[in-house]
Amino acid sequence: MNNRYLVDEFANYLQAILDVKVKINPIKLRAALPHYLSRKFEFHVVEFMGHQYLLQVVSSFEDLSPAQLKKQWERVADLNKNIIPILVAPSIDSFNRKRLIEQRIPFVVPNNQLYLPDLGLDLREYFIAERLKPKKLSPSAQLCLIKLLIERKEDFRSLADFAKVLSYSKMSMTRAANELIRHGLVTEEITGKTRWMRLEASPREIWEKAMPLLRNPVQHKKWVVGISSQAQGFLKAGESALSEWSMLSPPSIPVVAVGKKVWKAVKDRADIDVIAVPDNDSIELQVWRYDPQVTSKHGRVDPLSLYLSLNDEADERVVQGLADMIEGLNW
Repeated sequence: MNNRYLVDEFANYLQAILDVKVKINPIKLRAALPHYLSRKFEFHVVEFMGHQYLLQVVSSFEDLSPAQLKKQWERVADLNKNIIPILVAPSIDSFNRKRLIEQRIPFVVPNNQLYLPDLGLDLREYFIAERLKPKKLSPSAQLCLIKLLIERKEDFRSLADFAKVLSYSKMSMTRAANELIRHGLVTEEITGKTRWMRLEASPREIWEKAMPLLRNPVQHKKWVVGISSQAQGFLKAGESALSEWSMLSPPSIPVVAVGKKVWKAVKDRADIDVIAVPDNDSIELQVWRYDPQVTSKHGRVDPLSLYLSLNDEADERVVQGLADMIEGLNW
């Protein structure tokens, strides 16, 4: 596990558990520390809950005894009596955990345990399990995953290149990737300063594993008159799209999907009206949580997002159409 990933996981973990803002900055301590410490640990300054700490990040504690851990933590703590070091690692065995707690040495195992005695915090697995129940993926992480599934590429993709494709900031892309890594949906590799990711298993296996985490991409539905279903930025969606993937007949009222930016750009036009009840001249417009254009082809939304948008339908024709569509994909 990479230390950069651990730092991101530490921040996400505290934000989820304590509902606090976490600010992290790297710091160079090579000149102030013995070589064995600067080689073993990575250091970052972190601020949360009005306190400042020094993250002492290590990829493994397997080669360190409790006595060594204590000695090395105290050596770092002596650098600044006003900033408390926090040991951060992907895992700590039960013996080391017990000894660290006995010695009141702060440590965090992201998504597993948090011990910060100066704040009176000792959160164990049984408590965390309640606070970190599986949640749906964020819209950005879901779009990222669907893009990977649709492309069905087995090679690694750099986060920087993927951010450009999805029009995400570096921070948004990092958060999305961390979500997917945390749920075991993608794996990562780091070369120099570049992070790469790819699917953890075959697209079909990842799709089935991810299903409990995926959400309906449709945020709002509206009936709209005054605009064509073929307007720029509008994609066939719902039963209109499903009819092109299956034997289902097209609906009498066309269904289209747009991202929030497209809808925001057109909704105030004088020739467009949102109506309460559909009529013969209206279209059903779906405003999506993420931009459907990113994964679209042939003027329609991608089949995986389409499946998620219709998965709760009780109509047997739709259910059968969705099954036919998924089975017909070239996984």
